Amino acid sequence: MSLKYSFDVVTRAEQTLAERKNKAEKDQQERERYVYSQLPEVEAMRRRIRERFHSLIMLVANHDKDAGAKAERIRDEIREDQDRIRMMVADLTGDPDYLETKYACPECSDTGYVEGIRCKCMDELLRRFAIEELNKNSTIVLHTFDEFTDSCYDDPKLRTRMNNMKKFFSDYCAAFPNNCKSLFLTGRTGLGKTFFSTSIASALAGRGFAVAIGSVSDLLRDIENDHFGRSDKNTMELMLAADMLIIDDLGTEFKTPFNDSTIYSILNSRINQRKATIISTNMSVEQLNERYNEQIASRIIGGFMPIVFTGCDLRQKGL
Repeated sequence: MSLKYSFDVVTRAEQTLAERKNKAEKDQQERERYVYSQLPEVEAMRRRIRERFHSLIMLVANHDKDAGAKAERIRDEIREDQDRIRMMVADLTGDPDYLETKYACPECSDTGYVEGIRCKCMDELLRRFAIEELNKNSTIVLHTFDEFTDSCYDDPKLRTRMNNMKKFFSDYCAAFPNNCKSLFLTGRTGLGKTFFSTSIASALAGRGFAVAIGSVSDLLRDIENDHFGRSDKNTMELMLAADMLIIDDLGTEFKTPFNDSTIYSILNSRINQRKATIISTNMSVEQLNERYNEQIASRIIGGFMPIVFTGCDLRQKGL
């Protein structure tokens, strides 16, 4: 999937990689200074290795008739010094590669490119930052599991149920993306569906996953604007690329052929990609069947785990 990215997203990704690269090289320099202070002979050997590499270059440049034999001898000397350095450094630090620069991405050395082709680490940053940019337009306020309190539940059974639900969602986030099914959160208004779905969003984003979240109406409006050339935000593509997609208030959107077709495409694509999606709605399964065509309803009923919220409207309690 080829996505277009805004200037801000590209700049942010490049700055992030530059910061990673600078940190890796600064850390390497600090490790190097420590080793040299403890093992001065290592510094001398590394200087000698650099001089020998220069000698190899000069052999080729001067067309030395014995270049082959001399080069092999120099390479053996370099390898001997390198092996000795690794042994000495390992004895000192426990890590034979302690002097190597430990880039976050060894494939591109935190440059973002490998032989002129964008590295997967750059692609991941672009995707994540583009989804965060998409989420800026969301009117949904994020929450965290730490905000949960069971004191608002008067019924002991309901209190136990909600605590169990919090544990389920917390465990879900801890295990993500392994064995994490798509979830269909259903129940009346004010029972905690949006609270828990946004807490999941916060928890997964905190672990570095790309989470796209929004109300169904806002997301569909943005997709329609993209489709008809009124914007170029790649909303649909970003929703499909996200590690987790959270759609709030399904059923509140205008019922149009375009919206129904888009909802089906989103659900079908993410199910086929085996990517988790969370839907929250005030509709029951019966109402779902009444509102949507068989394609959409069957995708939700067959591909999502239903979680039913019950109890009293917490908003009426000022919560």
